Amino acid sequence: MGRTTAHRRGRQMAATLLAATAAMTMINGPASAAPDALSATAAKAPTAVSAGQLPGNSERARAASRANRSTSGYQLSLYKGIWYQPKAEPFRRCVMSRESHYNYRAKNRHSSAMGAYQLLDSKWRHSLVAMMRAESRKTKDGLLGDIKALTHKRLQMWGRYWQDRAFWTAYQKGRGWRHWYLPGSFCNSLAG
Repeated sequence: MGRTTAHRRGRQMAATLLAATAAMTMINGPASAAPDALSATAAKAPTAVSAGQLPGNSERARAASRANRSTSGYQLSLYKGIWYQPKAEPFRRCVMSRESHYNYRAKNRHSSAMGAYQLLDSKWRHSLVAMMRAESRKTKDGLLGDIKALTHKRLQMWGRYWQDRAFWTAYQKGRGWRHWYLPGSFCNSLAG
């Protein structure tokens, strides 16, 4: 697929998302527009339990959930820790669509980029593990051992929860959006 086709597809997806968001805002008001619009336009959304319905509603419960094993399709982020930003879900969704077509097992043929967010395994794995361990120590979420085990797994083999957590950790509440910058991409306009 050529760059022009990819940009056109990104613009079409963005237009659909914006139209759905506007429609939901008119129907339900601004508070419910974003999550409903994302759900309404998620063509590949799996039927797994959503993050908000998980028992225990803690990071530990999310990491151990059945939804964590789902490897394709769009869902709201399983991770809801200190780096999570609900208002940035449209950016996360756009990045996933562009980078991997919502495939958590995606592997780039030309680099070590892997997973739903196409993070470079050779550059990011150890850094992400270190950042997530620092968060785990700070929040006492009980996941230090699980995080340490990620050091020995390629990024594409991390579960949905862990890849979502990696995205938000790298995104850094908007400061890290340029890791996914692509000239001319609609996703750039959703960042920040």
